[in-house]
Amino acid sequence: MNNNSQKYSCLLFWVLLFSLSGQGFAQLQRPSDGRPQEKEVMLEKIFIEAMREKILGNYESAISRYLEVVQKDDQNHVAHYQLAVLYQQLEQYDKALIRSSQALQLDKGNLLYVDFYANLLNKMGNFDKAANLYKSLTEIYPNNERIYYEWAYYLIKDDSKDQAIKVYNNLEKKIGVNPELSMRKHKLYLGMGKSKKAVKELEKLIDKFPADVDYVLFMAEYYKNMNKASDARKYYEKALSIDTKNAQANIEMAEIFRQEGDTLRYLTALSAVFDDPQQSPVAKIKVLEPLVNDLLENNRADRLEQVFSLSQKMVTVHPSNLKGQIFYGHLLMFKKEYIAALEVYTAILENDKNQLDVWTQTLAANARLYLNSSLLVQSSNFIELYPSQAIGHYYQGIAYNRKGDFVNAQKALKRALSMAVADVQLKGFIQSALGIAYSGQADYSQADQAFKEAMDLLPKQTNIQYDYCQSLLDRNAEINKVESMAANLLKADPTNIDYQATYARMLYRQNKFDKAKESFEKIMKQQSTAINPEILEHYGDVLFKLEQVEKAVEFWEKANDLGLDSAVLKRKIETKQLYE
Repeated sequence: MNNNSQKYSCLLFWVLLFSLSGQGFAQLQRPSDGRPQEKEVMLEKIFIEAMREKILGNYESAISRYLEVVQKDDQNHVAHYQLAVLYQQLEQYDKALIRSSQALQLDKGNLLYVDFYANLLNKMGNFDKAANLYKSLTEIYPNNERIYYEWAYYLIKDDSKDQAIKVYNNLEKKIGVNPELSMRKHKLYLGMGKSKKAVKELEKLIDKFPADVDYVLFMAEYYKNMNKASDARKYYEKALSIDTKNAQANIEMAEIFRQEGDTLRYLTALSAVFDDPQQSPVAKIKVLEPLVNDLLENNRADRLEQVFSLSQKMVTVHPSNLKGQIFYGHLLMFKKEYIAALEVYTAILENDKNQLDVWTQTLAANARLYLNSSLLVQSSNFIELYPSQAIGHYYQGIAYNRKGDFVNAQKALKRALSMAVADVQLKGFIQSALGIAYSGQADYSQADQAFKEAMDLLPKQTNIQYDYCQSLLDRNAEINKVESMAANLLKADPTNIDYQATYARMLYRQNKFDKAKESFEKIMKQQSTAINPEILEHYGDVLFKLEQVEKAVEFWEKANDLGLDSAVLKRKIETKQLYE
């Protein structure tokens, strides 16, 4: 059986049931034995044929048969209604309107007919007549709320808003204060410019439902949109007195605090939102993202603990949210908790390797932790994914420099330089790394030129000055210049361990071995995570000068184990001699 046949068979049953119940046809006088008369049987047959043609999509044929029905029985409201439906399908709206009107006249209380007729009047722009249609129904169905809403709807379309308000008020007398009714009146009053009456409708809902925070929030939003900040604040505070963890109220109050410059209260207000697992992670990220970006871009360390706390809550409550994980990793980097940051970034990349920002921070974390072997592997992996990104070649150059492979370091860094066309900061760092690579090959004129270009690009960047200072120390020259540079570095950041090590190396070059030893030991006591293996090598050099050979070798070996893979270091370990 095909689909049309199945559909027809199913509906045929209902047509028969409908017609035999006396709903579809005028009741004819039947003989005393109760059997239907011949005329009634004929009408039912034509009706069924009409329905079949309609189901099969043969609208013209269906219309012809329904017309036969009404010719034989002009009181058949069902046939008139079916004709109206078919004429509407054929976009013959005038005919549809006539037939629909006839059906309704024959069965005035039929809500199906009323809605259909009203829709046709609506389509033809006759809103007044549609409104009157529903008005008349209130006498038949005085307790049917929908009829009042339809009546008011068409009054509004007929630009009779005051009359619509009266309809709503009459309904309210019947059913009492009702959320749907009050909200309709609120919006209608707003459209009419009657703001006081609009507010009164919301106040009625708040009074009627004092435990429902939604109406309080709606009032707050109304005042917010009207630019009445003090009134909005009053209702947001009222909402929080009902529900202290309400996300919308907390976020809006936080925004008020932010606008007032009260950062502490702003961030504190957000805490309840971020604690709640029911609140949307998308909404939380929308709030968190500008906070994190502002902190990282403008070095807002004064906000670090509060923003970091929100980030922690985000990853705890929504552990699978990618953006939340990324922001958490970035904040760990800002806090210099590089090991923890690297763990977060590694987990992210295991699930999604197409995160450029996470990749660059992963390379930075490896570099900060002096995980040089890992840095070389990860930079190569990054270059495979993003071959045209200068940052990958830069970190590859850093890894080669630290391993003492200065030839490959220069190749990688020159590739990076050719790609970093408009990135001035990266170009400055690349030139500085090239200075280290040239210095490692004792090509000091090239090294000095590279450092000069780096400092011209980034004159205030102390890390470049640090690299240049290392180069001067490696070549054992210009000790007075080194002393001045080392002092300036410590003045710029006295807590920086690498800068402290530079000053200790300067003392070593001045043959102040005891003071150098004291400085290196102070560094290693305060170092809580990974340490630059070069510091361990230089400390070993100091110990050797103080004739503590075995201990010097011990620290040279530690430096080698941490990835400082230079030929000079290996010779020191093998021969237990110092080579400079």
